[in-house]
Amino acid sequence: MILKNINSFKAVEMKKSIVTFALILLIGLGDIFAAGHPNNIINQAQVDEIKKKIQAGAQPWKKAYDKMMSDANGDMSGGFPSVTSNGSVISGTDSRYYASAGGYSGGDKRDIGVIEDASRMMINLGLAYSFSGQTKYADRAIDLVKYFCLSNTTGMIPSGKNWGGGGIVHLLFGLQGFFFGADFIIDYPGWKASEKAAFIDWITKTIELNKVSVKGDLSFRYENNWEDWRMCHVGFAAIVIEDETLLNSIFDRWKEIFPTHIGNTGQMLDDITRDQGFTYSLFGLEPYSQVAAMARNRGMDLFNYNGGGKSLKKAWDFHAYFMADWSSRKSEFLNTTIEGKTKKATATANPGKEHAGLFEIAYSIFKDPDYLKVLNKWGRPSVMMRKLGHPTLTHGNWFDLPGGTISGIAAPIISPSGGNFKGSKSVTITTQLPPNQIETIECPINKVRIESESINKA
Repeated sequence: MILKNINSFKAVEMKKSIVTFALILLIGLGDIFAAGHPNNIINQAQVDEIKKKIQAGAQPWKKAYDKMMSDANGDMSGGFPSVTSNGSVISGTDSRYYASAGGYSGGDKRDIGVIEDASRMMINLGLAYSFSGQTKYADRAIDLVKYFCLSNTTGMIPSGKNWGGGGIVHLLFGLQGFFFGADFIIDYPGWKASEKAAFIDWITKTIELNKVSVKGDLSFRYENNWEDWRMCHVGFAAIVIEDETLLNSIFDRWKEIFPTHIGNTGQMLDDITRDQGFTYSLFGLEPYSQVAAMARNRGMDLFNYNGGGKSLKKAWDFHAYFMADWSSRKSEFLNTTIEGKTKKATATANPGKEHAGLFEIAYSIFKDPDYLKVLNKWGRPSVMMRKLGHPTLTHGNWFDLPGGTISGIAAPIISPSGGNFKGSKSVTITTQLPPNQIETIECPINKVRIESESINKA
């Protein structure tokens, strides 16, 4: 059972015998839970804490903020991207459909660049509005939505299909950044209700084909990173349109396929032997990390999830070793023995700074100095423009923010003030945060609902 809108007070599942108790705090508990948006891999309460760091000139946030604002200001002028600007790659097909042709090399890929540009702009403008409070950035982002999504002449027709016959993965990971950025403006009071509703409808229709599987094909083989990015794509969209049931299904799917995609030593089993094995492995690790961050803000700890001895920590460890000194360790990577495969690892493409940004999340969760080595090697602030945007700003050094990280949190203890819940007017909730920080709150019993569900293990 998942707790929604969690702020600096981190609650997790409470397991006693064969019953899971979930505490659901209702409206009116102030700063315990953040309400509304953004509430994706960072919520507004966390944004507010980071803003305090920026105002104090604290690093790494100040440099990351300055970089983000510079990029956002660059997006305040000029035209907007549209899938219509390149024409259609299919004769007779409406140019407003997303269309790319060919495999990973060759073919017409112009629409891929278009949706990545739209995502980059939305991330920059959304973050600028959220962190600065200046409405001009939200207004510009809304103009982007109207042009890129809603216009009858330039807007992309909502469809989860690649009408060019090429792969769908570029649409999946390309638009997830757009959804991520949109969550920062979706509660903007200056947005006309009718336009906002039309945008939510556009998102709903865009993800419909890929809600439960890639291209709606339940027999599709979930190889490489297509399914990984589908989860991320749909997860961010579900947050914007407030479909908690859909989001919970993504968390369930994450746990289901995690042990099949990540090996015992942290290798990305379906990516490491591809023609660009190392960069594809990092590319496949990103959506797992992002979905885990979504779950974190809802009280679910996927960062420490153990899938048959496999974990995100092992995956980060495996890749951090090579990222920290790629030039001298590349040959070692190429001689890596792959679990259950006869092929060796491949690496025809070298990693870059954009790949290093993934380790902002890893370092914040586990505070592992090896992850900091990666960040320092490639330089901070990190920038991942088509996906997370500015991860140093949004995910840098979480352990220095109030409430710390979810890693290692003990289950909260709920105690009725009257000795039992029946007849009590209030309850006391105590949780332990790392490192050994105790937080206790007391709230009226009429603001609490205790629910239980059976589970199949002690």
